[in-house]
Amino acid sequence: MRDVVVDVISMNVDLLDRPEIKEAVQDTANLAFELLMKSREPKIGPVQSFGFGGGFGQQGGLFNQ
Repeated sequence: MRDVVVDVISMNVDLLDRPEIKEAVQDTANLAFELLMKSREPKIGPVQSFGFGGGFGQQGGLFNQ
């Protein structure tokens, strides 16, 4: 269940502006740490995951080959 909470909050960081969410994060052991670590995970976009590299409009990107 904790993994789901971490995923939902990390995808919707505006939830951290809500007092009840702030309280839950503060009162739940290690939840703040897990949220921090989740935010540090590498974000892989669709261009990088298909091995095109460079992204759109960059040297070596999908449209500049």
